[in-house]
Amino acid sequence: ISLLSEIEKGVKKGSELYNVWLYLALHSPDKNTMKEYGEKLLEIQDISIEYKKFLPEVLRNLSEIARENKDSATAKSYLEKALSKTEEAGLKSILELELTEMNLIGTPSLPLYADTWFNTDYPPTLDRLKGNAIVLIFWADWSLPSKDMMETITGILNELKGKNLSIIGFTKLYGKTANSKENDPSLNKTEETTIIKNSIEKMGVTFPIGIANDGFIFDDYKIGVLP
Repeated sequence: ISLLSEIEKGVKKGSELYNVWLYLALHSPDKNTMKEYGEKLLEIQDISIEYKKFLPEVLRNLSEIARENKDSATAKSYLEKALSKTEEAGLKSILELELTEMNLIGTPSLPLYADTWFNTDYPPTLDRLKGNAIVLIFWADWSLPSKDMMETITGILNELKGKNLSIIGFTKLYGKTANSKENDPSLNKTEETTIIKNSIEKMGVTFPIGIANDGFIFDDYKIGVLP
């Protein structure tokens, strides 16, 4: 990278140089390098269409870097610019979700509610948990990565006992199980709830788990992917 910085000063601006910039802006493992060359691409006047189509992803990377640096305003600005430049439906949906999540930062916590609770005598509330750091885990019993995450989080919680940390898991009734790839019309709510309960016990999870039958809390917290 240091060599590139030296030689690019004498290189004519054009597609060969821009291809290198684009690669670094999208794939560099070093976030500072990714940021530097992403910003260089944004500064190009009258950028050609072959590069314009990549700008939303470049802006998304810059937003992620700003978010990691706790610069929410800049992160939101990059996401808004990315949205304005993309026409691809899948990416647009992802950007909209990420921007919605960004808008939740700094707002009051939303109520915690579920239809069924495990591992607690009383449904947890924000008032009861005041003074604790609260981590919400959204997961699904049919998702193997979710189950791996739950077991990992359980281990972390055991290590941090007495540290004023509260972890609460939320799932919902999806109408399918780990053994069914699609919705199973023969699976009723009671059966699915029992399957989830058995999984919680098998994983050794000890923190409170809530089942929101209709999943409204997932909507409130703008949960779009799992885990």
